[in-house]
Amino acid sequence: MIEIQKSLTYDQLLTQYQALQLQNEKLTFELDQLNRLIFGNKSERFVPVADTNQLQLALDIQAQETLPTVEPRTKQITYTRTDTKKSTAHQGRLYIPAHIPREIILLEPQESTEGCKKIGEEVTEELHIKPAIFFVKQQP
Repeated sequence: MIEIQKSLTYDQLLTQYQALQLQNEKLTFELDQLNRLIFGNKSERFVPVADTNQLQLALDIQAQETLPTVEPRTKQITYTRTDTKKSTAHQGRLYIPAHIPREIILLEPQESTEGCKKIGEEVTEELHIKPAIFFVKQQP
């Protein structure tokens, strides 16, 4: 620490002031570092241990006592696995019942199809409703 004297000249006081200011900055920096170690993020914390020898692993293998090995009690367990999953195939929408009349619409290309080969066919069904029709029957 810097000793403060009473009867000093201006230059000596200025030098002493600058030295005290430098010391203050140094101590403030050290205090910030210690606070960061103690109160910082969990990954950056430093927790001192009173006795580090207790935490050390014993490296002298011969000095350690060997305990007699006790075989653990075992029990044979058997089970039968049942498949609880439903089929993974997507069921999609239900099919339209066969008793409902169907109107077949064929879409043909406008150009000539000679020499062309049919690759596949996809059938799409949509359920439509015709509104009720009102009419009058007359008998003479």
